Amino acid sequence: MNIGIIQARLFSSRLPGKIMLEVCGKPLLEHMITRVKHSKKLDDVIVATSVNKLDDLIEDWCQKHQIKCFRGPEQDVLKRFKLAKDFFNGDTIIRLCSDCPLMDPKIIDDVLGIYESNNYDFVSNLFPLVGRTFPDC
Repeated sequence: MNIGIIQARLFSSRLPGKIMLEVCGKPLLEHMITRVKHSKKLDDVIVATSVNKLDDLIEDWCQKHQIKCFRGPEQDVLKRFKLAKDFFNGDTIIRLCSDCPLMDPKIIDDVLGIYESNNYDFVSNLFPLVGRTFPDC
């Protein structure tokens, strides 16, 4: 099962709470989830937030909007992803950042297609050694 895991937290040094700021009447996180759900290759979309009390707002919002949410370590994001993958029985993780409301679902499908067609352990749409070909999210 391919699961898109959106890492989300409210603490930000530059713009705290940015994922819950409203654009066109909806929080940026909602715009992100709506776009990601248009992927044809994702079986599920999950928000993975931290156990920090500040992030209760994210979990509450997810419950209200019937979005699956997982809470894990605040500092160890890799462990949070692993625990979320295991909790929701995912096979393949698609790592997504919550502050990319313009995520293109076709790019998600293209990257997953490359992964599924080859014997890779990891595929990314960013390769810093040759320069960025996609925006950094």
